[in-house]
Amino acid sequence: MATSGDQGPVTAAQSAVALAVFSEPVTGLGPASFKTAGPPDAAVSAITLLRGTTSYYHILLTLPPSYYGPVTLSLVARTPAGQPLK
Repeated sequence: MATSGDQGPVTAAQSAVALAVFSEPVTGLGPASFKTAGPPDAAVSAITLLRGTTSYYHILLTLPPSYYGPVTLSLVARTPAGQPLK
């Protein structure tokens, strides 16, 4: 069960799902497009474009079984010209 704390969402689950919404269509997102903070072995394990959309993505995070605490997900992807996504 995820809850919210001063440092953001806190979870004791082995996985968490985040929703990313972009203001325009985005292609080419993958696990390397995001950085996690929290447990050292947290990882983005799947990214799924929601059916019927061009800019809503479910992001599945895998967490270690003994971890309880905040998890942060940051977008690190860039445009083809090397600029950060806005």
